[in-house]
Amino acid sequence: MENEDIKYDLTATIVYNESDEPWSEEPKPKVISAQDISSMGRRVKTLERQVTDYKLKIGQVKDYLLEAYDDLGEHAQEIADWLDIELTKDVSVTVTVEFEVQLSVKPDEDLDDILMNLDYSMETNDSVVEYYAGDVTWKES
Repeated sequence: MENEDIKYDLTATIVYNESDEPWSEEPKPKVISAQDISSMGRRVKTLERQVTDYKLKIGQVKDYLLEAYDDLGEHAQEIADWLDIELTKDVSVTVTVEFEVQLSVKPDEDLDDILMNLDYSMETNDSVVEYYAGDVTWKES
């Protein structure tokens, strides 16, 4: 159906389920007019804009609290708690890790092939490593 075939009728009504549980065995039917639906759609758009604005403002408050953390002391964390802001910042670090691995290999196996296909992982106790990029250099001992 093309949009030009659709006509708006502000007196049209529909019946919808007002229940909080959409798949409830006991739906709560309610009649609503096309005009009310149009009004609700405009209200949703307004609320979406407000949520976007609030998220931006919360981000600005977080940035301020992090910048002023030394001056504000425990008050920064208290304000962050009131606003449900996780007061953390992203940092980048460069880490050099050296692994010593003992492998048992058959005399005819290609050591370079084994080393290139060896899986390894890193774990930390207090923080999360979200991204790792780097080179692995293997030395025979």
